[in-house]
Amino acid sequence: MSLAFLPNAISETLTVIYFVQGHQKLCRWIEVVTNVGTIIVIVILSLYTPKLLWYILPITAWLLLLMMMVLAFVVHRKNPIYSWPTLENTVPSNPAITFSVPYTTNGVEEFLTQVRPFIEACELPDGMAVDMALEELLYEVVETHDEPTSDKDKSFDVRIIDKEKEFTVVVKSKGPLRNPIYKYSDEELMNIDKNHMNHES
Repeated sequence: MSLAFLPNAISETLTVIYFVQGHQKLCRWIEVVTNVGTIIVIVILSLYTPKLLWYILPITAWLLLLMMMVLAFVVHRKNPIYSWPTLENTVPSNPAITFSVPYTTNGVEEFLTQVRPFIEACELPDGMAVDMALEELLYEVVETHDEPTSDKDKSFDVRIIDKEKEFTVVVKSKGPLRNPIYKYSDEELMNIDKNHMNHES
């Protein structure tokens, strides 16, 4: 029986870690599979091979732990920001990142591909709206920019800051001042203002 205590302890510890880090759905699946699987194994062994019951329980405990590790690995593969096997979020709290983006549509597309996992990791209430606003802003910067006259003018800087109650995007580009939200209605402007989206030129 002592061989069953170790995997059970590891399983319970990982379950608590997953729950604290917000993986409630995974925890529910683990609990369901663990409880149902244990009951089925005990019933089958007690009916057909009761003498082997004490030997099979440790094996069952290790198999259930292996199942948990597999589920955690699946979550990790779907979202690499979670480390395996603890599924700890590897993105630091209140992070800030800065990118240099070329004044080309391909440069903007590549940047958006790189930054989307970061925005998802920030777990914003309306992350899709933020992603769309950022995409529209960057494409407008590229479209209204004059032809670069030197190597220094071939890219612009984008800084993203995620704080506890505020998500800020700062775009620094050379050229005339522009208002990227001029095309929106007053109601839409109020919604944009609530999202604390900042733009600097």
